[in-house]
Amino acid sequence: MNWHLYGILRSAQAPLEWQAVQGIQLQTIVAGSLGAVVSVPLEGQMVQQALLHNSIVEATLEQIPLLPARFATPISAEQIQRQLESQQTALLRRLTTLQFTREYAVRAQLEPLPVVESIPTTSGRAYLEGKAALLRISEARAEQCQQLKATLEAVLPFRESKVLEASQELYRLAFLVAQDKLLVFQNALQSVLASQHQGFVRITMHGAFAPYSFAETDSSQ
Repeated sequence: MNWHLYGILRSAQAPLEWQAVQGIQLQTIVAGSLGAVVSVPLEGQMVQQALLHNSIVEATLEQIPLLPARFATPISAEQIQRQLESQQTALLRRLTTLQFTREYAVRAQLEPLPVVESIPTTSGRAYLEGKAALLRISEARAEQCQQLKATLEAVLPFRESKVLEASQELYRLAFLVAQDKLLVFQNALQSVLASQHQGFVRITMHGAFAPYSFAETDSSQ
């Protein structure tokens, strides 16, 4: 039988009997010091399943420290147990790091790319100049993103940060924030976002979420 996975916790903290969350009965699959919070596969359309998954993760986090699992297709109990057994130490370490934390995301939209003439397919001066122009644009955008990241990291209280996306038009960062620092983080971030940042059209804050982006161990990435 396959199970829908919501996250991983310390087996000693798992309830002897879970209360149903939004009509879904949860169970624990135990392997050593870890337990996986699961239910029978969810029903309904994919979007509805994903929303329900997140609601159950959030509700569980309100009660017990949890490594949240992203919404995915159901897997077997054997697969879950193998993962828990093979990554006991790393998962326990992640649980300690993520305990009483939330995730915030910063989404930075860069200015539209300038119109650059198509690079000639033939070699020669025009080809080299076109390649050099594209390289300068790419390097400038990377520098703008690095400056924004450095500015944020210098003033925000956070445990970890991660680049989620870095393209020519979008830059996304995730921050792992202790729950008792959420208000300080929000105020500091809003102060930074209120300033002008060269090269960006819009910078927005999103959160707080379950710390999905930080739940994976090095061996599972």
